[in-house]
Amino acid sequence: MRREETGHALHRNVPLFGFLALVFLLSRTSATVTGAPALLQQSNLQYMGAFRLPPAQTDQRSFAYGAMGMAFNSVRNSLYMVGGLWYQQTAEVTIPAVTQAASTASLAQSTTLQWGDATDGNIAGAKIYGQFVYNGGLYGVAYSPTHTASHFRSGLDLSVTNDFQGFYQVGTLDQRFVSGYMAQIPPEWQTALGGSVIAGGCCNPGDNGATSLGPSAFVFNPADLGVKSPVPVTPLVYYSASHPTLGVWNNTTTVNLLYDMMSEIVGAVFVPGTQTALFFGRTGLGVPCYGNGTADPAMDRKPWINGGVYCYDPNEVDGGFGPHAYPYSYHVWAYDVQDFVAAKNGQKNPWDVRPYANWTFNLPYQDSNRHIQGVAFDPATNRIFLSQSGGEPNGIPVIHVFTIASTGITAPRPPTNLRIIK
Repeated sequence: MRREETGHALHRNVPLFGFLALVFLLSRTSATVTGAPALLQQSNLQYMGAFRLPPAQTDQRSFAYGAMGMAFNSVRNSLYMVGGLWYQQTAEVTIPAVTQAASTASLAQSTTLQWGDATDGNIAGAKIYGQFVYNGGLYGVAYSPTHTASHFRSGLDLSVTNDFQGFYQVGTLDQRFVSGYMAQIPPEWQTALGGSVIAGGCCNPGDNGATSLGPSAFVFNPADLGVKSPVPVTPLVYYSASHPTLGVWNNTTTVNLLYDMMSEIVGAVFVPGTQTALFFGRTGLGVPCYGNGTADPAMDRKPWINGGVYCYDPNEVDGGFGPHAYPYSYHVWAYDVQDFVAAKNGQKNPWDVRPYANWTFNLPYQDSNRHIQGVAFDPATNRIFLSQSGGEPNGIPVIHVFTIASTGITAPRPPTNLRIIK
């Protein structure tokens, strides 16, 4: 009987002779990477500091309530990001000195390298939630409730017009499963996972439950955009309405940090030299409630005059009828990439993959809504960039930077094409 397995599941039910042979094979097909543990914990994320964004040039070219769709550009050590929510203009900014300071006024400020419309006027009411620099191009994902396609490609020079290509459908599930973010798979995992890039999306199911109720990741090949329709994907993790492993949207009885009606996931990072994938966003720390926001805690869950109930949420009082789970916190979902390999190989269902850890964290200058707008990653230096909404007055985000703290523990790279015969 033949059985193919990878990673830590390889040793199960293997006779002694086969196990010794396996050890020999692993020594020939794997390498070690010093400086990081296999599975990162909260203590491995080291806060470096922050920097400010440039001032507005015009109403359309402003970062107010923006800085979504962040992407790191290694060629210029810069960041792409979408500006204000209403105009969907993309900017490229420098990365200045990263420092820690008591107030944002003491932080270094980046400068603008360029502004432009990455879609060349084709955005048509959609919102860009993710961008990614790959093979000399700027790739993006945009969501609109009236579209079935989400992905596009443009050039890195935003002044060049008519180089937009898209929109393209990725996968066959609702576009909200893939239209939130993209991330690079480290080279040591690309063979095991079957590709180099993932797309994902979360969290509000809308009217028909058509999005992931928690982190999602689908491997796809960006070169297939415009060539194959729909672009083929390989699911690594997702949670549909019929498989709500981490929690259901309409829970109004218990606190659930893994997923609730106020959860947001805006970016993913596969950390090279480890077997860790991190998803960043926010979650509610209170019992979820659907109703009208109130600043009076004594009115929580009391009947609302117009029907429904009051929900204690001092952030959402005026026009705040909808979901609440006050207070809120920045949040990380941490996954073992070996579980993704098992899902890719059909040894696990994507909805049976669970995070091995999750944690809340704080940021300086934070506001009480705790929104992260975007995530970008520099794999050469392990810098993680987070754009924090409301870090400065008038909705101007602040960019925070983390790095991976070394622990000196070695992490094996995954074996590839390993076959066990019993």
